[in-house]
Amino acid sequence: APMIRAGTIPRYPQDHSQATYYEKRAPSDGLIQWDQPTGAIYRLVRAAGRPYPGAFSFAGPHKVTVWRAHPHERTLSGQEGLLPPGKILAADENTGHLVRTGDGALWLTEIQVSPDANIENLLSIGEVLISLDSKDDDDPTR
Repeated sequence: APMIRAGTIPRYPQDHSQATYYEKRAPSDGLIQWDQPTGAIYRLVRAAGRPYPGAFSFAGPHKVTVWRAHPHERTLSGQEGLLPPGKILAADENTGHLVRTGDGALWLTEIQVSPDANIENLLSIGEVLISLDSKDDDDPTR
């Protein structure tokens, strides 16, 4: 750090033959795939959060944007472990919605739904959040 402050750090031109590029970020990059591990979905929610468009899924035709989440700490047992990814396991006004993932569960603590949707009916226990495949839907970002 002292060399940076003093302006004496050596500078080297970039070797463009070694440079790499990545395509521009698209809103569809935030689509949650519930069969992924809990940690991967949690990192997606954090990476796609504000000021970006957010990580999202669908409850029927309604888009559900997930702004904040945290991994469920305990291992799923019995029937919970057999339920499909995306299934809402619990809904609580204070703690959020617990959703089954590929290897456990994730608490959705801050969500936003389409303005025309009734959140209580849309995200009740037993409902399944879906990840649309872009081949099946022309616009997975809706």
